[in-house]
Amino acid sequence: MYTLVILPQLLFCEQVNPLLEAFGNASTVMNDNSSRFGKYLELHFKHDGTVVGGKIDTYLLEKSRIVTQVKGERNFHVFYFMFAGLTQQQLANICLEPPESYRILNSGGTGVYFSKTHFEHCLGMFDDLQDIMELVGFTQAQIWMIYTMLSAILQTTQISFSQDQETAGAYIEDEYVIKVVAQLLEVDAEALVNSLITNTVEARGEKIFTLKSVAQAEETRDALAKSLYSKLFNWIVNQINTLLAPDPECRPTPGYEVGILDIYGFENFKFNGFEQLCINLTNEQLQFYFNQRIFKWELEEYSREGIKKNNITFQDNQPVLDLLIGITYDAKGFLEKNRDSFSNSLMECLLNSHNGLVKFFFSHDDTDLKTVSIVQKDILQCKPPPKILHDRGKSMSRAQGKKLQKQMKESSKKNKYQRRASTFSSIGSKFKTSLANLMEKLLSSDPQFIRCLKPNTSAEHNYFDFELVLRQLRYNGVLETIRIRREGFPVRLMFAEFFKSVFENPEQ
Repeated sequence: MYTLVILPQLLFCEQVNPLLEAFGNASTVMNDNSSRFGKYLELHFKHDGTVVGGKIDTYLLEKSRIVTQVKGERNFHVFYFMFAGLTQQQLANICLEPPESYRILNSGGTGVYFSKTHFEHCLGMFDDLQDIMELVGFTQAQIWMIYTMLSAILQTTQISFSQDQETAGAYIEDEYVIKVVAQLLEVDAEALVNSLITNTVEARGEKIFTLKSVAQAEETRDALAKSLYSKLFNWIVNQINTLLAPDPECRPTPGYEVGILDIYGFENFKFNGFEQLCINLTNEQLQFYFNQRIFKWELEEYSREGIKKNNITFQDNQPVLDLLIGITYDAKGFLEKNRDSFSNSLMECLLNSHNGLVKFFFSHDDTDLKTVSIVQKDILQCKPPPKILHDRGKSMSRAQGKKLQKQMKESSKKNKYQRRASTFSSIGSKFKTSLANLMEKLLSSDPQFIRCLKPNTSAEHNYFDFELVLRQLRYNGVLETIRIRREGFPVRLMFAEFFKSVFENPEQ
């Protein structure tokens, strides 16, 4: 018999969950605290049952929620917590106005705060969040930098474009906003403008520029906001993993691991974009693994054991995997969304940032965002709001557009160049790699499945919707699982283990 011994650091697994929920959960039509990312928690043990460490892997953060939400849904919780908890002076220090000013905090049409009670709830969650971030090991400087990055994301989504009638390219309507973003990210404002309104390709050692349309500029803006949030989220997760890592003097026993996968379910919205396609494909792949494990492999085991079985049928979702595109997905911009519109010029602009965290984000892979030293001058909490010089009569983006239009006319007289292929990985390729790694972990494990059922759709307590629950039991395969288990043996002890537990137990 093993006694589970939990080291103090592993108690943080439960304590840090609100931190993950603040940055990874949001209110949806179905759930007020819906997880918008997949999480795989790995616990490592010694042979005597002592828990010595852990690790959290995350999958498929719903980045698109940063820039838009469907009707009745909201952005990630942390934005609402931040506005409720920071003082007016602190908000001003990171260039933030009242939350109602930001379109992405109310694009779902729900308002920012429903009531005084909701505001007070967000205020309480902000206080808890502060405590948890300190517990995880974030310094006050790093915590303040996190809020600065959230402000930069909000400001980025406020950038709006129009078409210049003279150049036919996009220009920025209010360049004060772009200067605020440049100030927060500590990048050159003109370089940031160029990366948003122009395309840059390099051929035969020469850079060739073209002007972006309004739609293309908006896609680049959204890609920047989503990338900043995703990298911030991954950095926070890796900070947690640093805390949970096994002590070098207390190594786990190889093979003594327990993994817990928590991933949100299949959804079919009114408009299903590329990101939802990836999410739904993941859930269908997991359902296929469930079918293989519970039904196909189980029936093969019964045949080997000589167990008489009735004809049990189950819903094989292999055709669904093959024909997942049967759902109508919004194909507009699929290619661009797969690339995430993150250009080389935008990457170069961010790599030249004077902000240590921003530079670190874009010079490291998401899986390696572990530690970074932040210069104290960058994040002093008491520093006054930055002074941003802005001449409304002068437009950097329009001037740059005219300059590039002249260069384009000169370039058109030369030979056409073959474009260099982009070195960035597509979202689809990253998704396939991530899914393959997840399935490799699952296939090497001995799984147990837990199905979560929703008792009703109105979030009411003490109300059990029988038909709704029955439908969930059916399409999750639970009823068929019960039938097949009844045909065989629900308890699976090896003969040697059974003999030892009965006849070699010293207490008997």
